[in-house]
Amino acid sequence: MKKCKYCLKQKQLSEFPKHSGHRDGHAAICKQCKKKKYPTTAEQKQRAYERNIKRNYGITVDDYNAMYESQGGLCLGCKRGNNGSRFHIDHCHTTGEVRGLLCSKCNAALGLLEDNIETLSNLIVYLSYGSTPKGE
Repeated sequence: MKKCKYCLKQKQLSEFPKHSGHRDGHAAICKQCKKKKYPTTAEQKQRAYERNIKRNYGITVDDYNAMYESQGGLCLGCKRGNNGSRFHIDHCHTTGEVRGLLCSKCNAALGLLEDNIETLSNLIVYLSYGSTPKGE
């Protein structure tokens, strides 16, 4: 027997999907709840995505599409296309303001640098000279 973390009901282990990362070899959410919680059809996934960007960024899919078009379908960082995947919605973690759309690599780079302009400037200088300029 195991308690589902979603519906909180005690159920047989056979009612849980297998999951090697758990001690008992079964997931924490039962099969029935997993069907409810996680979207499976393309339509359900699209609705979940729409809810997610509205909740997390305060924008609609139309807003996203308008940004995409205004950027010419290119990442604001590297100016490359997205190869069929969605761009990340970049936002200021302090104000919550949406800044634009970035590819995975540019979004990760900003995140790792914690949006620190000084660090980014130092790295630009470093790349420009191949190393730290002499005398600095």
